[in-house]
Amino acid sequence: MSRRVPFALLVLATLLVLPTTVAAAGPELQATVVPGREIDVAGSGFPASSDVTLVIQRSSHPDETRTLVADAAGSFTTTIDAGPGLGGAYTLVATAGQLTATTQVVAVETAGGAGGGIQSPPPTDTAPQRDPVRNPAGTPFPAILVIVLAGALGAGLSMRRARQTAR
Repeated sequence: MSRRVPFALLVLATLLVLPTTVAAAGPELQATVVPGREIDVAGSGFPASSDVTLVIQRSSHPDETRTLVADAAGSFTTTIDAGPGLGGAYTLVATAGQLTATTQVVAVETAGGAGGGIQSPPPTDTAPQRDPVRNPAGTPFPAILVIVLAGALGAGLSMRRARQTAR
């Protein structure tokens, strides 16, 4: 009976770790500025075919709200006019149900409205998200599984040697 306890603990530990592997990747929001012209917005990680509310906040201007529809992969794109007179800091917040993604970007005004694309800072999420392949401590799931299995194998071999020595 005592030999089955380590195996039962191994099964229990594995079952406790597995739910972290099924968590969905969190939503992401990215913005690319075309100076003097526009802000191209791309969202991903939202529920498939869902309505996504995009709130566009710009200092000293009223917020603008758009309702977009995510495609079958949970992605969407839209363009924000950032032409002459519309430069400045923008905060973009995309929400679908309880999933929210946020990013900030600065639209630069240029003389004549020409310029190349400038990537926005990395997106930030307002709600904590779990990586689908990592546990909360950040250790990859396969590494955890290998460690647990190695420990169980080592314990089993140790018990076997102890029994042979006792004979």
